[in-house]
Amino acid sequence: MKKKLIAIVLSVLLVVSAVLVLAACQKAVPTITFRNNSGRAYFTLETVDGKITEEMVNKAVKDNNVKNGDQFLEGWFSTVGQKDGVYTYDGPIDYNKSYTEDAEYYAKWHVSQGLPQGYTLIGVINGVEKWTPGEEPDDWKLVQDQNEKWLYSATISMKAGDQFKVKEKSNAWNDNVCNLGYEGVESITYSAAAQKVLTDNSLGGNYILQGNAESKTNVVVGSVVKAINLTVTYDYSTLKFRVVVNTLEVQLPTEIPQWKIVGTIDSWAETSTDAKVLFTTTTNKYVLTLTYKFAVGDTFKFKTNEKGWGSEINIGGFTYASELDSKGEAKLELPDDLFVKESDNSTNIKCNAACTVTLTLDVLLNTVVATVTALG
Repeated sequence: MKKKLIAIVLSVLLVVSAVLVLAACQKAVPTITFRNNSGRAYFTLETVDGKITEEMVNKAVKDNNVKNGDQFLEGWFSTVGQKDGVYTYDGPIDYNKSYTEDAEYYAKWHVSQGLPQGYTLIGVINGVEKWTPGEEPDDWKLVQDQNEKWLYSATISMKAGDQFKVKEKSNAWNDNVCNLGYEGVESITYSAAAQKVLTDNSLGGNYILQGNAESKTNVVVGSVVKAINLTVTYDYSTLKFRVVVNTLEVQLPTEIPQWKIVGTIDSWAETSTDAKVLFTTTTNKYVLTLTYKFAVGDTFKFKTNEKGWGSEINIGGFTYASELDSKGEAKLELPDDLFVKESDNSTNIKCNAACTVTLTLDVLLNTVVATVTALG
């Protein structure tokens, strides 16, 4: 009887030990803790099959009323530090990651709104020219979103040749505050109706909104635009602005004038019958081409082959690059100053080395691209 009792006790101990060993081998479900940048926990989530989803996190943010004053949450990061008194963040959360152990993330907050005076469009719009903030019409002013207070928007109609930039509503011309032209555009998107107009007319977006000349200091409405309605939104969280084209009408030219290269090469003749300086049409009637061999010191620009001046393309609409090989790499190593301004007070183009180029003129964009095929 005594031996039987001992056997029973041993069996029980073995079962208990097995349970304990099994429990020890079964790893606890990894949990993810979300904290502010000082380390205080907002909430903790258990992973599901080793993962967490963005939906889980966003729901927890809402359920736990996670706030930092009236700032908005920019993201979650695995590490937080400080440099020169400013918080730094690294390791953004990856919702594709599988977790095998506990982890934690820190909230990065962003300022909730921009300058108290707000922001406005300035430029030339529908025949009205206003470059000084404070003088602009009311419909040029960007209105602050009352829910997402870092966003400021204006919806406005424009036409071909109009140009604008986004500026803070102050007379101070401080580029460090807000003074954004084409280089400040974060994105340009089109409504379904506007996109259909582009598709039906085989146009790309670069024909609709462009940067002006070489400086790109303004956004310019392209020459093919008959009418356009767009929404401009300045985002203080990115210090950039977005453009949404709501409606669009285009009007393509029915007749394309002949173009020529003009300059010291032909004594600046307004017109010519010499094929060497005349562009020819391609399969796209809005794109013209000419192959030309420049000599050192040639000074030139491009104009329509007709009497008078005014329809010209100078260095502001001129770019150049080497011909590419089959791998998409430059065949030629070009000098940085192959084509330059003739002088500080001129917009004419000067050639500093003998070269052969294929010139491609886009009538709708009013630009010329020079593809260099040979040097010397």
